[in-house]
Amino acid sequence: MMTTNKQVQLEIAQRFIKSYHLLCAEREVRTKKEFCEKVHLWQQNFSIIEQGKMYCTLEHIYYLASHYGVSLNWLIKGEGDFKCQL
Repeated sequence: MMTTNKQVQLEIAQRFIKSYHLLCAEREVRTKKEFCEKVHLWQQNFSIIEQGKMYCTLEHIYYLASHYGVSLNWLIKGEGDFKCQL
């Protein structure tokens, strides 16, 4: 079965949201506001992404990976570890 562009974008958005929850569980993020500021995302848009009505942008993914060390391989492809190994 071939994966469509929208399916890929939805999967990435789901991992983006999952990142927030994992970072909260690891206590690297305390609030949604803090997370949104670090990844350059308006808080109301976070909720829209959660609802599957909007996708995160490359900019949001970049800031998530660079600020929190989340693996791009995991974010984009869903492969490997959640965090980059240093």
